[in-house]
Amino acid sequence: MDGLFTQIFTWSQFGTLASLVLGILGLGFGLLKQRSADLRALYKKIEGVKDTLTAALNEFKVEVAREHPTAKALQASEERLTSAINKLTERIDRWLERHP
Repeated sequence: MDGLFTQIFTWSQFGTLASLVLGILGLGFGLLKQRSADLRALYKKIEGVKDTLTAALNEFKVEVAREHPTAKALQASEERLTSAINKLTERIDRWLERHP
């Protein structure tokens, strides 16, 4: 067996081949690790943007809830405004009747 091995490869060729294989594997592992670190950093940036947008959306929802009236509030305001206009119309009509 030893003779067959030395007939195909010499020990120096085997060492060179083993070094190349280990070097290629090490390079692949290093690139994979760097890519993984880049993806983690990108994921953290995405999470940061998501958190910022979520906070902005929540602030907008609070602002909308605070400043924009609900349908019931609009209906109540409309009823008060209609009542006030009707009273004003009645006053103007009475005034016009008294002062022809």
